[in-house]
Amino acid sequence: MPGSGASREAASAGWRRAAARRRAARRAPQRGGSYATADGDAETWVSTWAALSGTVRAQAGKCAAEGRAVSARDAFLRAAGYFGTALVAVDGCADPEARLGELFTEHRDCFDHFAAAWDPPAERVAIPTKGSRCRATSSARRAVPERCRR
Repeated sequence: MPGSGASREAASAGWRRAAARRRAARRAPQRGGSYATADGDAETWVSTWAALSGTVRAQAGKCAAEGRAVSARDAFLRAAGYFGTALVAVDGCADPEARLGELFTEHRDCFDHFAAAWDPPAERVAIPTKGSRCRATSSARRAVPERCRR
């Protein structure tokens, strides 16, 4: 049988990343975004989506400053999604750890702004698991046991 299990696994992971990029690219115009990346160029993919994320995040901040809470909330969610889309190809960048740290921090901050603006506001919770805690977000405050609250 040609190819090792590791090479098949790498090919499968590459296919999944490519499929995720195609889905995101198809959806971008529907969500008020645009894209222009060379297929297989991870740095261009990440930089393009990060730039779009920054633009949408700035719009969210402007909406918030103008008192347009729903528009700000929705823009923060869109920006978080675009930062998440940028993360799809971060492994192909020259310094993936640095890019991951930078982009995930921005992604999480945008999502936290969105969650805080939700009605009722969502809160971060830690769900006890065997040996650790799983972090999650809930908007149903009464349903979250006190021991799980942050």
